[in-house]
Amino acid sequence: MTDMFRSELSDVAPPIRLLDFACGTSHFYGYLQEQGWSEQILYTGIDINPYAIEISRAKYPDNTYACMDILEDAAGLGHYDYITINGLFTQKKNMTEGQMRQFLHDILTVLFPLYLKGLAFNAMSGHVDYRKDDAFHLDLNWIADLMVSRFSRNFVFRHDYGLYENTIFLYKNN
Repeated sequence: MTDMFRSELSDVAPPIRLLDFACGTSHFYGYLQEQGWSEQILYTGIDINPYAIEISRAKYPDNTYACMDILEDAAGLGHYDYITINGLFTQKKNMTEGQMRQFLHDILTVLFPLYLKGLAFNAMSGHVDYRKDDAFHLDLNWIADLMVSRFSRNFVFRHDYGLYENTIFLYKNN
């Protein structure tokens, strides 16, 4: 996830405004701290689970957190340089493939106007030895068509980091 903004992190540059969407209990922020990058990032976490937000606020009281369902109301979210979505699109649970695709489409549609530079999200790879019924194995052709038709021609697939998943980096056209 950090590949899209790591080169911009600097002690002399202004902090990056980052939205960690579906942040859970802020494990990603903990990783940013471990790497020594947290001082160079203005972090905001959003999750639909009030218990996760409560834990995040207790762990990192200086960060900004919101508990909300952006598909119901996205008012007041603000604007960010980058958005990360880690794990939200890996499990479809009892959703159908079509419902999961629509969910991914709807989330990206709401978030697209909120970032200036890039958004990263991950999903299970469609190129695996076996498929789990409750996992969302992303079809790269489908997501590429969606990116080009709805959002931007500027995207990158990462499928090289050893897990049976991929990360998609979506950048604004400018």
